[in-house]
Amino acid sequence: MFKNLKTIVLFGILFITTISCSQYDKVLKGSDVQAKYKMANELFEQGKFTRANKLFEQVQQSYRGKPQAERITFLMAEGYYGAGDYLLAAYYYGRFIKSYPESTKIEEAAYKKAYCYYLDSPEYTLDQENTYKAIEEMQKYINRYSDSENAVEANKIIRELIVKLEKKDFYIAKQYMKLENYKAADIYFGNFLSDYPDSELREEAYYLKFVSMYEFAKNSFYVKQKERYTSAKTSFLLFEKKYPESDKMKKARKYYEDVLEGLKNVS
Repeated sequence: MFKNLKTIVLFGILFITTISCSQYDKVLKGSDVQAKYKMANELFEQGKFTRANKLFEQVQQSYRGKPQAERITFLMAEGYYGAGDYLLAAYYYGRFIKSYPESTKIEEAAYKKAYCYYLDSPEYTLDQENTYKAIEEMQKYINRYSDSENAVEANKIIRELIVKLEKKDFYIAKQYMKLENYKAADIYFGNFLSDYPDSELREEAYYLKFVSMYEFAKNSFYVKQKERYTSAKTSFLLFEKKYPESDKMKKARKYYEDVLEGLKNVS
């Protein structure tokens, strides 16, 4: 009995779904703009964002310059956001901001535009274009809506994204070390120290910058070694001054002894 009831329910759901799909396809392929707009709103409320946006896309030109246009543009942004298509959502939030600067939804759109880039920001080992974009948009939001409840969260997000950029630049510098391109590693660690004065990775960066310079000097032609060993010496003394209690100091001093020995041999 229960098995039959379950079968009946499943067939009922399948039937309703089929009818629903049939109605959607009919409206989608039809020419009734009002029917499309009505169904798009209904589908949006049901959380069927992809379907809703297909209909909104079809009717947006018909409602251009009319009161419905503002709602359509915002709901399309919300729909793409809900569907997880964050770059398209950001585009439509930006379009909404540009088109309806006096809207009561303008602040929400500005924050969500920035948040979309944040959500689309990849792992630190990948290209960080959207990370930079997210920081830029979050800062714009803070500048304009500094008293907003979201401003605090926006600042936290910016800090989180900056840490990701720190990791990216640190990762690149370390990759150059692995490739034994010590000159490039030294430059990148130097840039890292200049760009991120508050990074938690600074101690390791100072240490690896010194090691890079040491390896660069050791593997250089004789005529270049004096200059490069001298740079390595300077790099070590700076590391020692800033982090005298570093757990890397014992190993660093061993390298430093080699640097001093190298300077004796080229003097």
